[in-house]
Amino acid sequence: MIAAIAVGLVLIAVGLYGLAASRNMVRLLIAVEVVVVGALATLAPVLSTAPSVGLWALVLLISMAAGEVAIIGAVIYRTYAAAKTTDLEELRSGGDRP
Repeated sequence: MIAAIAVGLVLIAVGLYGLAASRNMVRLLIAVEVVVVGALATLAPVLSTAPSVGLWALVLLISMAAGEVAIIGAVIYRTYAAAKTTDLEELRSGGDRP
């Protein structure tokens, strides 16, 4: 039980580092998903005390993660189609960066 919480917290920390250090939209999406998986791993032991509640919470969290990937993936696709880049610094500067 303690190991699952520790792994979840490590995944959350790695995901937050990825959010802070990355400029690429795809990498940011992956970092957000690592944070979500870390949250699921952290909540798993807590949700195992009430299996029916845990099952519904797990279904809800996975559904939210899938919807998030679909929406953010579409935004990344449209951004790349319009600007031919997914680098946030280049998008902010208007493409002036070499």
